[in-house]
Amino acid sequence: MYKSISAGVFCLLSFSATEAFADTTFLRCFYKASTDTTNTDFDYEWGLKSSSSFFPTTIKGQWWNNAIMNDPANMFYTDLPQSTLKTYCQNAFTKKGVTQPLMWMAAGSTSASLNYTIWSNDLSASQPNGISKLIVFGDSASDNQNLYSGTQQLMPYHGSWFLGHFTNGRVWNEYLADNLNIPNYNWAVAGAAADDYLVIPGLEGQVDSYLGYMQSAPNYQPEKSLFTMFIGGNDLVNYERSVASILANERAALIKLIDSGARNILVLNLPAFDRAPVFVDSNSERDDADTIRSQILELNSGLVALVSELKTQYAAQNINVNLHLYDVKSQVDAMLNNPAAYGKSNVTESCLELNNQSSANYLMDHARRPHCTDADSFVFWDRLHPTTHAHKIIGEGLSGQGGVAAFVRAHYPL
Repeated sequence: MYKSISAGVFCLLSFSATEAFADTTFLRCFYKASTDTTNTDFDYEWGLKSSSSFFPTTIKGQWWNNAIMNDPANMFYTDLPQSTLKTYCQNAFTKKGVTQPLMWMAAGSTSASLNYTIWSNDLSASQPNGISKLIVFGDSASDNQNLYSGTQQLMPYHGSWFLGHFTNGRVWNEYLADNLNIPNYNWAVAGAAADDYLVIPGLEGQVDSYLGYMQSAPNYQPEKSLFTMFIGGNDLVNYERSVASILANERAALIKLIDSGARNILVLNLPAFDRAPVFVDSNSERDDADTIRSQILELNSGLVALVSELKTQYAAQNINVNLHLYDVKSQVDAMLNNPAAYGKSNVTESCLELNNQSSANYLMDHARRPHCTDADSFVFWDRLHPTTHAHKIIGEGLSGQGGVAAFVRAHYPL
């Protein structure tokens, strides 16, 4: 869904080589267009400096030096803090009468350009102690736009998945970032495995990309970011890769991250993908649930050993790495075993009316199952990915006092 600024402000052009080196952009402020939990429609307003402003606010800064037209691999760096950008969004919502909450912010020079991440610069080398940024690596369980931008906003289809998310709203790390009141910078790519898959970067590729972008981020201090890694589902469910290969690639990515200065890292283990609809619904074509279950248990056990090994290895070098493993499997198991306690009534079907598992499904619109009138009552949005309400439970618990957020508050400096 696109909306122009005004022909009187500038012509509607695609992101161009000239703009790639420009020092200004505009702010897109996205929101859900409906309160219906099964509706994935969205809209946006252009950020305003005040609710009485007429023209969209110009955001000053610089583009990452990449002159390829409409390349999704781009980022806009600004000295404005995320809190100021959120205020500009709220001003626009007030002016336009939008009552839905802000879901996402992006840089966009025209109505035809893609959505680009806005990085808020650290203004000096002297910064308060504590974590000030969330950096995310992973796959579709964590991706909030990257594959969507990389496919020119074709996948996942916006009529069935919300704004580049493989669910009907936000994903777990967005709930986490909001709970901690820190910005979320996301390198996760849907379809990713621990190692590269075709053109999709694995963990090391994602870390390399992050390191490349940070060369243009003034005063950035990696020790004041929290890094998360959540990977392995595609390796086991879709790509038939071994547990040993996942652990080896995750180990290499963690070492590269630590050696580049990361000091606060959270690894998430794998939930019970073998209990997702693709394995258990009445249309399931899979007969390998037991194998997947066994591999998940093996991987999760290996992650315990990996985290312990790396902590010991770096402690011996007098490098203090705050590295922990979060047990998302136990959390999701609890939801599946006692759904009523989490406001759930369906743990075996997808809300979307999907009866086969194909990558092509993500390019198409799909009806909702007739009995899915409230997606919050379902654990799964499609046959593999959870609903945004399930993501919320993972990210911050039912009341905002649990989940990954509570674990982070207990184990990391904020």
